[in-house]
Amino acid sequence: MPESSAFPAAEGSRHRLHRSGRSCGETALAGNSGRTVWLVDGSSGENKLGVDGTTPSEAWWRAVEVAGAVVLSGGSHGPASGGREVVARRRAFLLHVCH
Repeated sequence: MPESSAFPAAEGSRHRLHRSGRSCGETALAGNSGRTVWLVDGSSGENKLGVDGTTPSEAWWRAVEVAGAVVLSGGSHGPASGGREVVARRRAFLLHVCH
């Protein structure tokens, strides 16, 4: 299935994050429903991020947005920051999409 053009290409977003000094990676999870969820996790020193999307482009773009918010707030985002609501939201999303 082709990706939506609602988000910039995953490759460009990936390069933006790497140029900003972040180490990032992606994982794709496919559930019994046949739907795939893309996860992007990354870090830059103590700042962590973890996001998901229904396409690689969406997941990588969300990572770019979160990285920008982390820089502006001076904090971190994701499980390492103690953000239990973020973890709960991701878990609920994955359960919904993958089952």
